[in-house]
Amino acid sequence: QNNVFRVETSGAEVGQINGLAVMGSFGVPMRITFVAGPGAPGLVSVDHQAGTTGSSFNKALGNEWSFLVNEFGQNKAMRVQIRVSHEQNYGGIDGDSATSTAIYGMLSALSGVPIKQNFAVTGSADQFGNVQAIGGANEKIEGFFQICKHRGLTGDQGVVLPRANVADLQLSPEVAQAIKDGKFHIYAVDNVRQGIEILTGVSYQTIKSKAEARLAEIAEAK
Repeated sequence: QNNVFRVETSGAEVGQINGLAVMGSFGVPMRITFVAGPGAPGLVSVDHQAGTTGSSFNKALGNEWSFLVNEFGQNKAMRVQIRVSHEQNYGGIDGDSATSTAIYGMLSALSGVPIKQNFAVTGSADQFGNVQAIGGANEKIEGFFQICKHRGLTGDQGVVLPRANVADLQLSPEVAQAIKDGKFHIYAVDNVRQGIEILTGVSYQTIKSKAEARLAEIAEAK
């Protein structure tokens, strides 16, 4: 809350998104960044290269890249390299609960469409972009709520999470009241195509078209 961790809660950025993690019993927002360009094709995790990731996280990287192949690589091989970094991650990271978050960041980096930073995201996902339930949903929501409250609730902040988690939410009275009053929001999604539209305000088809155009440029780069 004292800005030790750099997390944006307003504005919009290309290739930057607020993920959510649980440390101990507390939810902690985490800035995740993405860069796309020519290079050896694939998804490169800076954290994986540093040897600070676990097996579930590494498997999730495969699902994230598979989603892009399914969306954009059916007719021609993809030539893009996407680099992802979980910023200010010094103690290691594991789990697949940021899979959907990473897909959103990759789509932003490829399309050039900015992601609104008043949102934070959690959710696993399969190779087809279906968003799947995760653990620690209550703690993650409350962690982002607290940083937004500390900076001042703007009325447009909230968390995007799997629809499958909604039935099991047991939020604190303070957060529940803020949601009831329209000062904080929960967005439940079944697929990343829904989620990216919430996060950007842009239709998925437009984002996909922009990404396809950029992938074509990269494919022609020498």
